[in-house]
Amino acid sequence: MEQVHIIIPCYNGENYITETLNSIFNQSYTQFILTVIDDHSKDNSLSLLQGITDSRLCIIQNKEQLTITQNFNNCVRHSQTDLFCIMHQDDVYEPNYLEEMVEAMNTHKETAIAHCDFFTIDEAGSKIIDFKYELKRQLFFKETEYTFLDYMDEYKMLMMGDYIICPSVMYRRSIFESIGYFDDQYLQVEDWDFYIRILLNQNKILRVNKRLFNYRIHKKTKSQELVKNLVKYKEEISMLTKHYHTAKEKQFPLNFTEKKLYTNVFKILLWDIKNDLLQNEIILAFQKLNFALRSFPYLELKLIVLALYPISLMGKVTGNILDFLAKIILGKKQ
Repeated sequence: MEQVHIIIPCYNGENYITETLNSIFNQSYTQFILTVIDDHSKDNSLSLLQGITDSRLCIIQNKEQLTITQNFNNCVRHSQTDLFCIMHQDDVYEPNYLEEMVEAMNTHKETAIAHCDFFTIDEAGSKIIDFKYELKRQLFFKETEYTFLDYMDEYKMLMMGDYIICPSVMYRRSIFESIGYFDDQYLQVEDWDFYIRILLNQNKILRVNKRLFNYRIHKKTKSQELVKNLVKYKEEISMLTKHYHTAKEKQFPLNFTEKKLYTNVFKILLWDIKNDLLQNEIILAFQKLNFALRSFPYLELKLIVLALYPISLMGKVTGNILDFLAKIILGKKQ
């Protein structure tokens, strides 16, 4: 049995890190080494880690605090085996995750990375159905054991949306030696960017159609969510534009236009706006809507109203605001 290295970047992870580590220690596949890299946590994460006596655990503390992407690259640099994983501090492996993923990577040695189907869990660890992630599951994970597409077909799909759950991925170290590390100009889409680069360099990605991973959904403060989301939308536009033109230069036979890419980002943004309105987060929704109107000026604005207007039936305040918005937008278009 070959060894697998699991590396976890940790920052203020005291609430979940023990559960995460237990899911690793209890793996059916026992040939692994585990490293947690603490990014100067301000809570009790480090003391919790130092109290664990399992010899398979190594603890490292960064010399200085890093961004998310810099932490990911730091994990890659510390990896010691051909196959390795970058686990999140709050997620949970199913007991057979390593066993199934190692078998998948060894069965398909030509693949650069593999990722798997997943459950979603809440902050208490209970399995839940999150509609956005459940939609991803239904669209992309099939009943067959593996999905292994040609790099071009996978590229076309991945440019339409990121369906890979980042901490579910098992990496082959050689891909980083081939195409480089995560691009640290990004704060939110560094993983999506990396997957597309894998495909642009004619490497393959394997989907393991088994639910081997538990992805935790957190409730965020609205101000944090807004800043994070607006950065994400801007980065998505920039990153997808870059890779679209790279594919054109490589003369890939594309079946979509640059405008189609922007439309998909807009749809993601619109989805978030609708969810905010349903939760009566009016100010947050309108801040995002303002960003949408500035970032996607060529889109038919009437579609925004048509998409959001049904929500008016679910709340008087929201409905009145959407009525007002509809008059403004439709009036400008006439």
